[in-house]
Amino acid sequence: MSLKSCYRSQSGSSSRRYEPRHQLAISTGSAYSSGVEAPSHVLQALGLADDLVEGALRIGLGKFTTDDEIDQAAAILSLAVHQIRDLLS
Repeated sequence: MSLKSCYRSQSGSSSRRYEPRHQLAISTGSAYSSGVEAPSHVLQALGLADDLVEGALRIGLGKFTTDDEIDQAAAILSLAVHQIRDLLS
């Protein structure tokens, strides 16, 4: 299962510099576009604003993912978002 999280006014590519891929199962593309750097066609088809589509991250959740791991991932992503916003301001 995966979860899409969108962050306005920041591109997924800039987010990748701050995301701890060694700690999270995360990507900027769809589950079916491995290795392709392109905005999600599904999010575009849903009519989301371009800045949300560009700032989308796909977070992988496994069958055995715990609530504590989800809380930990949220804290990691929150820190990364704040770092990027500080950098861009």
